[in-house]
Amino acid sequence: PIQNVSSRIHVSACRRRYLTQTAVS
Repeated sequence: PIQNVSSRIHVSACRRRYLTQTAVS
């Protein structure tokens, strides 16, 4: 389960970073 949670957090961070990058651009 821990791995799943870590993966979920990683996806969330990546998605947030992508959204932020798009907003900045």
